[in-house]
Amino acid sequence: MDPLHPISKALYLDPTTGSIAFQAAIGGLLAATAALRLYWRRVSELFHGVRRRPEKPGRNASE
Repeated sequence: MDPLHPISKALYLDPTTGSIAFQAAIGGLLAATAALRLYWRRVSELFHGVRRRPEKPGRNASE
């Protein structure tokens, strides 16, 4: 081990590995964003409690 360079050479990441890690991180963020957008109502109900919209006056349930 070189005293001037204490970091091991086993920690070296070549450009391909860095690119794959970057793409995986971006893909994970995009997937999480898409899932949050699809299930936004359910997620917001967890934090705000279940709230039902009031029915409009003058409407029957049989209509």
